[in-house]
Amino acid sequence: MHMFSFSAPQQPRPDLASGAGGHPGAVAMAVLLGVTTLLLLLTAVPVGAEPPKPFTPPPPVEPLPEPLPESQPESSSPAATPAATESAPQSPGSMPPSQGGEFVDDQRDVEQQPGAGGDAESDAGSDRDGTENTAREDTQGEDDPSESALPLEQLRTFAEVFGRIKSDYVEPVDDKSLLAAAIRGMLAGLDPHSSFLDAEEYDDIQVGTKGEFGGLGIEVGMEDGFVKVIAPIDDTPAARAGVQAGDLIVRIDDQPVKGMALSDAVKLMRGEPGTGIELIIMRDGEDKPLKIAIERDIIQVASVKSRMLEPGYAYIRIASFQSRTTEDMRRQIEALKLKAKTDEPADGATAEAAESPEPAEPPGVAQTSGSRGGNPIKGLVLDLRNNPGGVLNSAVGVSDAFLRGGLIVYTKGRMDDALMEFKAGPDDVIDGAPMVVLVNGGSASASEIVAGALQDQGRAIVMGSDTFGKGSVQTIVPVDDSTALKLTTARYYTPSGRSIQAHGIEPDISLERGSLTLADQPEVVPLKEANLMRHLEEELVEDKLPEQQAADQPLAAKDYPLSEALNVLKALSLAQARGHLEAGIMEPPKAQ
Repeated sequence: MHMFSFSAPQQPRPDLASGAGGHPGAVAMAVLLGVTTLLLLLTAVPVGAEPPKPFTPPPPVEPLPEPLPESQPESSSPAATPAATESAPQSPGSMPPSQGGEFVDDQRDVEQQPGAGGDAESDAGSDRDGTENTAREDTQGEDDPSESALPLEQLRTFAEVFGRIKSDYVEPVDDKSLLAAAIRGMLAGLDPHSSFLDAEEYDDIQVGTKGEFGGLGIEVGMEDGFVKVIAPIDDTPAARAGVQAGDLIVRIDDQPVKGMALSDAVKLMRGEPGTGIELIIMRDGEDKPLKIAIERDIIQVASVKSRMLEPGYAYIRIASFQSRTTEDMRRQIEALKLKAKTDEPADGATAEAAESPEPAEPPGVAQTSGSRGGNPIKGLVLDLRNNPGGVLNSAVGVSDAFLRGGLIVYTKGRMDDALMEFKAGPDDVIDGAPMVVLVNGGSASASEIVAGALQDQGRAIVMGSDTFGKGSVQTIVPVDDSTALKLTTARYYTPSGRSIQAHGIEPDISLERGSLTLADQPEVVPLKEANLMRHLEEELVEDKLPEQQAADQPLAAKDYPLSEALNVLKALSLAQARGHLEAGIMEPPKAQ
């Protein structure tokens, strides 16, 4: 066997072993053999011998115990008892401390991965690392020694390749670069989401969580050697330039990306704000590649946006799950409630209804959003389209805000501390008002957790198209002060036990991708009752303000899926309100 850049005989000759001074080169040869033997011993690879078997310590010398009955197991000590396979149930709305280092957004080694961790999440990773290491040592202590032994043959091959590169590669390569490349390759061979984070990448993953960074504003991953756009981030240069979820980037500034590492592609897309970049992309339905020019900018990610679609019907858009997404969403929902109350008509009928006694609530019927004295929000659309994911705790918090109990999500992995479940508390921020969740192929990871939880618990109708299907949990495991591992440690499951990995969430109502073109208004307006002669005059009622009428635009022409979601939401709200009214007898209004 040839080791590194020199060669040596595998067995020493008898004459050298018996007398080294009989030949002028005998001393040099003996020294060479000694160095070779030392190197081989240090690498635990003996030359010309079989790999050693794992060492099994002899039993301690002590008095023999009493013989055990044949039916009793060989070992009944507490140390041999396997660890529990399920974590203790968490209290409603609570999150285990060890969860801080876990998140589900990685898809990607994304361009600045918004929501990929957070200050608290990243800092908690060191505590989690210690827990994982302890559990790993305990687990290995229970395994068969042959399974935990070092793979000596593979390490011997690694040492041989390392030596050949050091001695024969066309250019000198330092040990640090070679070992770093070996570590990256080892993690890249596991799955698309595990990776090694150097000092710059480790810092980026924490900066990205704060919601401000430089770049194009796209979440990306790898597919068939090309860079795939998971989702463009709202109000970013990429979104304004027309980049869409599912696009494949084949060139960056005329540089092919085929075979390029994802981290290298991300670095090419980053740059100083104001500088330009040109992307060549492939898109489904297009006959030829598209060329898109984008100007880099500072990306400020607004995680939550909200508005009223119509009086009583709220809209919440979550672009990514960051560390403060839950708090921001709750605050904006409260603001929408205040707006809905101020927009309610204060007519005589409402005042009259307040004076008359209401029918008693039947047992088991909750106060609905459309009932008198209840929540002013009649329904809510939660838009998770093109949301690439983010912090797991934020996904749990958003789901908890709309549920009154029950399981949200649970995770399973090889380690005991990867077995966790999250349950909702008793509060619902919109008091049971109907919900519709919008998703598409760009909804991934944490978005799928929220959609799956609300769907399985019967809390919301999910509309759109099948989601991305990323159902694994990544943990940031610090290696030292400046580097870390991003390692896939668990899969997550919806309350009904569905695994989202490589499957995604199937919507309750599927919507085809496309847009709606409104028909032109007819030249001849159809006749109505008001056009007939001697028609009865209508009663005067309070109508919309002129400025509101002018601001109204056909929602179906601007966002067809959202208009369909609003129609379904109205139907749900009407059905809920009518079911509530059936509990009592409606009386005719008093004469004015």
